[in-house]
Amino acid sequence: MVEVALNEVSESLAKAIRSLGENDEILLTDNQRPIARLTSLSSVSGYAKRGSMKDMIVSIAPDFDETPEGFEEYMP
Repeated sequence: MVEVALNEVSESLAKAIRSLGENDEILLTDNQRPIARLTSLSSVSGYAKRGSMKDMIVSIAPDFDETPEGFEEYMP
């Protein structure tokens, strides 16, 4: 992890971001107190990729496309 003091951000942030590798992070501090954390996108586990849900839907309820009870008045 890279630690950068807030007063040095303008000079070194671009350099630090360019040096980020997979699973790296930058900790921004103000008076040695952490205030923000920057992580590389590749380290974000929730980032969806095309086709990542393929074969995940195993079954769909038989009444999936029926109007739920009580919603008839909203149908055209």
